[in-house]
Amino acid sequence: MLLRIAGINHFDVLGRDKLEQWFAAFAAERPGPSFLATEWDPIIFARVREQRTHLRQLAAERWPGFSDALLNVLALSLGYEADSHLMSYPKVNVLWLDQGREADQADIVHYADDRLALYARFIGNRANIVNEDELQSAMSRAADNEAAGDGGIGARDRRFTDRIRARAQNNTWAFIIVGKRHAADEHGSMRRLLEQHGHVCQISLL
Repeated sequence: MLLRIAGINHFDVLGRDKLEQWFAAFAAERPGPSFLATEWDPIIFARVREQRTHLRQLAAERWPGFSDALLNVLALSLGYEADSHLMSYPKVNVLWLDQGREADQADIVHYADDRLALYARFIGNRANIVNEDELQSAMSRAADNEAAGDGGIGARDRRFTDRIRARAQNNTWAFIIVGKRHAADEHGSMRRLLEQHGHVCQISLL
């Protein structure tokens, strides 16, 4: 099976735009994907998505000079990996790779607050940058620097692989949206495990 894997940074404010453009590049291809796999549990994602309005309010209070457009970007970056496909593939079947994952309830409740604190660190003394595109690019680079050297290859890669293999069908293709480390060409990564099982992995590091 052909697996088109997008390796993303979960904290990248430009991640939604990057993914939307990536999906759009395949939108005319027929037949479309048999499924889309994303690194979320559906219940946790729903609770995080509900906090986008709260994140927008927090950001507006902290940075009153930010435009509505930039505030929307910040809000919609929360959990973007799970619904950036809707513009191009609103009816695709979703495979929730982290379904059943247990998470600290306090972490979920304070997800928007914690994300604001992270973005505040990314922004630092750049809040007065007039060009908001430049500010978003700087935040995106900061997110990449934050993730540099992170671990994470292990049990979840094996679980993701098992779930994808259970859904895979010959002569079809699918989208896989995961953190960059899971898509890395490294021993034990999800990408390597899928390739070892005969799947063709087409990698895009966004």
